[in-house]
Amino acid sequence: MNFYKILYPTLFLLSTLSCNKSFYQKKDYNFEDAKSYLSYRPDFKPLTSAHRGGQYYDLKPENSIEAFEHSFRNGGKIIECDVQLSKDSMLFLIHDYSLDRTTNRKGEVREMYWKDIKGTALIDHKDQLTKSKIPSLKRALKWGKRKGILMLDVKRGVPYDLVINEVEKYKASNKVTIITYTLEGAKEVYKLDSDLLISVGIQNEEQLNDYLNAGIPPENLVAFTGLELQEESLYKLLHEKGILVILGTLRNLDKDCIENPELYKTYIEKGVNILATDYPIIAGKAIK
Repeated sequence: MNFYKILYPTLFLLSTLSCNKSFYQKKDYNFEDAKSYLSYRPDFKPLTSAHRGGQYYDLKPENSIEAFEHSFRNGGKIIECDVQLSKDSMLFLIHDYSLDRTTNRKGEVREMYWKDIKGTALIDHKDQLTKSKIPSLKRALKWGKRKGILMLDVKRGVPYDLVINEVEKYKASNKVTIITYTLEGAKEVYKLDSDLLISVGIQNEEQLNDYLNAGIPPENLVAFTGLELQEESLYKLLHEKGILVILGTLRNLDKDCIENPELYKTYIEKGVNILATDYPIIAGKAIK
C-alpha cells in the first residue's frame, strides 16, 4: 500500500477541520454562555436542573457547594439554588427564611448579620450534621464560572439589582439564569441586564405572549411550565420561538420516577427539555 496515498488525504482532512470549526462544533452550542447553550434547537440534548443543588444525597446538604460539585461531577450541568439576604445586605444561599431546618442553629436570616451566619454548618436531608457551610453568593458564582450554569432563585424581598450587581461584579452573567415569578420581575431583570437569561413561568399561550409583548426577546427566556405536564402544543409553540421547556418534577413527579426512572424519559418524549428535579443523577441517567 502506498504510504503517501494515505497520508495526503488525512492531512487534507485535518487541515479542513482546523480551518472550519463549524464542521465539528455547532456555533449555537456553547456551554460557556447560558443564553446560547440553553436555547432550543431540534438536536438539543435534554438536561437536568439540580433543585437546591441536588438535595437528596447523603452528606451533601441542599444549597451547598459540595452538593453542586457532586451533581456536576455526575452529569448535572445546571444547578438551581436559592439566594437570601442578611441584615447587612450580604447575599448568600439558603432556601428558608430561617436557619432552623437546614442548619444546627436557629434564627431568622433577615435579622442576622453575615458574620453571624458565615461558618454555620449545614444539615443533610437525614438530619445529619455535615462539614458543609452556608456559602455566600460570591463563592457560588466563582464555582459556577468554572463549572455549571447556576439558576438563581431570588427569594421574595431580595432586590434583583443587588443580585445582578454581584453577578456582574464577578463577570458571571454568561453562566447564570435568574428565576422570576412575575412578568414585572422578568421586566425588571431584563432592564437591569439585557444579556441575562431569565426563567419565567409559562403554562399557556397567553402568558407567553405577555412576556413577548413586554419586549423581552425569546432568546432571553426559558419557560418553567409548572409541576405537571402541559399540552404538547404549548411545548411546540415554545420551541418554535426558540425557548426551552422546563418541567418541575421536584417534590411531586419525582416520587413516582424514583420507583420507575423510565418515567423521566416519557416527559422528554412529550417535548420537555429540562427536568428540574431533586434527583438529578437518577434523572440524568434515565434520559441520557
